[in-house]
Amino acid sequence: MPFSIVQTRGPKWYAELSIVPDSWVQGTSHKKTYLFWPNVKGNIQHLITNDNSVPEEGWTKQEYNAEDLEKFEKDLDEEEYYTQVVSLLKQKNIDKDINNRMLATLDALFDRSFLTKCTWTGISKSGTKIAMHSFINVVNLFKCVGSTNLVPVTDETVRGFFMNRLKHALERSKAKGLRKSTSHKRKLI
Repeated sequence: MPFSIVQTRGPKWYAELSIVPDSWVQGTSHKKTYLFWPNVKGNIQHLITNDNSVPEEGWTKQEYNAEDLEKFEKDLDEEEYYTQVVSLLKQKNIDKDINNRMLATLDALFDRSFLTKCTWTGISKSGTKIAMHSFINVVNLFKCVGSTNLVPVTDETVRGFFMNRLKHALERSKAKGLRKSTSHKRKLI
């Protein structure tokens, strides 16, 4: 999925969710992430819906904290916010495979370098990491967005998905991201 969900501040400083092209969210070597926002009067819908849109000179550069998982978890407690996030994610996610749907959601919500700091249980060989299973609202979000009319996503499916993806987070963080991530199924002979 070439889009990310970001929370921006409107003209009166109220929080607003937007889906933007991935190219608008850029990291630096100092582990900071910035969101570039167009300084255009009027409707910017044509820029937002174009996944090939890139920031231009004169765009506003806002520091964007993509690692604020605890705040996101707390925000998902509010039913209206949760519904809005689910709606935005389902709008861009048309895949029928539940693993691909959850993978697209993972790529839309989290920076790949951030995922290297997480495991399902919080335990790793190198010490303590962020325990993804403790973020119940985030887990429920993946269950909701990953489910289709024909195949519901269970807690066990989400658990297996996160254990696999977080186990390989370091390799994924080094990937160039030139093509859409997909879940590969092994064929039995």
